[in-house]
Amino acid sequence: GQQYRCIVKSSNGTSVTSSAAKLTVKAAITKQPANASGAVNTNVKFSVTASGAGTLSYQWQYYDKTTSTWKDSGMTGAKTATLTVPVTAARDGQQYRCIVKANGSSVTSSAAKLTVKAAITKQPANVSGAIDSNVKFSVTASGAGTLSYQWQYYDKASSTWKDSSMTGA
Repeated sequence: GQQYRCIVKSSNGTSVTSSAAKLTVKAAITKQPANASGAVNTNVKFSVTASGAGTLSYQWQYYDKTTSTWKDSGMTGAKTATLTVPVTAARDGQQYRCIVKANGSSVTSSAAKLTVKAAITKQPANVSGAIDSNVKFSVTASGAGTLSYQWQYYDKASSTWKDSSMTGA
């Protein structure tokens, strides 16, 4: 909002003054949001750092793959510098960005992507069984897309874990 002008003087002593020009400090992103990853039923955070004159305002958006448009988010922190996103399998690959406004100007951050990690939601339990009987181990997991499983057993002789080839491995 500061104004500036210039006075020009000639060698014969006359002067002329320019009209005033105003400096407007625009909003600027000083730290872009980073990609984040998390397991289903956890939260991840996307943050942006910005500068500008006056009060900064924020609006986080997500990319709607269905309509190929950016839409305003209503999640926790959608109007602050940090957005909190609950991780669900459906949000794998979802992109988020922030529009920052200051002093009548706006700037849009780069997009950051959410990656959903696989997670064990129920660990296998110890089992016991008689010789020549069958026992079953089970595990429950969550994540995006199709999950694949590979059971392993601990080989005492080599002190290493090895892939099992038993039924259901």
